[in-house]
Amino acid sequence: MLNNEYPTAIRAFTRHYHYKEATTSLLTDEEAKNMLTSAEIMTISARMEDTLAFFDPDMNQLLVQPAKKRRYVLNRYLVPQTVAFVCYTKEQMALAAKRGTYQFVTVGSGFEAFAPLLPNNGQCRFFDVDFPVRLLQKYSSKQPNIQAVPITDDTADLCDALLQNGFRSDRPAFFILPGHAMYMEKLDFLKLLQQLSQVAYSGSSVLFDYMDEAAFLEEADEAIQKMLFLSKSVGADLLAGYDPLFMDFFLEDTAFIYENLSSENINQLYFENRVNDLAMLPYFYFAHAALK
Repeated sequence: MLNNEYPTAIRAFTRHYHYKEATTSLLTDEEAKNMLTSAEIMTISARMEDTLAFFDPDMNQLLVQPAKKRRYVLNRYLVPQTVAFVCYTKEQMALAAKRGTYQFVTVGSGFEAFAPLLPNNGQCRFFDVDFPVRLLQKYSSKQPNIQAVPITDDTADLCDALLQNGFRSDRPAFFILPGHAMYMEKLDFLKLLQQLSQVAYSGSSVLFDYMDEAAFLEEADEAIQKMLFLSKSVGADLLAGYDPLFMDFFLEDTAFIYENLSSENINQLYFENRVNDLAMLPYFYFAHAALK
């Protein structure tokens, strides 16, 4: 679980912004909905406008209108990886359902909603594992095919929580972990995967995004260095990076990766020839793995 929900609030805001402001949105209205209050949206919007002076002082001088500053920051630094991950997740969930996987699980997705991506075939079931207060915000009333799975803290047993809420360990499942590999320490992320592998049917899928460990080196791209600094300044440290070539070695006996998309791969899938001029920053990866 993520200890800090601020990154999930930023991702939820980014999805909403892209849907409202993009010339041609990659998301639907349902996929862009969020639980943020009007006050929270205004606060994040103002933060995005102020951030430009830090990321790009020259562009900050050039762009006078707050809306243009906000657009520049979001479309350059946040929209591509956030929106592309939603698109990739939706595609992989649909393919999993065609293969006979009907259990889909998110763990600690906070303000982000992934239930709207659920394939609409009448058989799929969605399990949302999170803190009780966040689940109450997401699901104020019982919804068909969606099971809220409350856990009180990071030490809670995920296996017991899922099994007590109707999860079937004798059937394949699909787990979605947005941001976890970046905002958790490496060993904590590995422990989370190990917990999931204990309750999951062998071969179940897990989808996550991560950063190349090269992003944390002094010679890394200036934009990435500033992103790391900014995340730390708001108490949402990006903690871990991984060597894409050795990700399988890191996962060891827990999982093996069968798709490992680089920023270039993701750009080709979602952003080539688009009028929005969106592009992934380097160092970001999407991984699809099978639990052993």
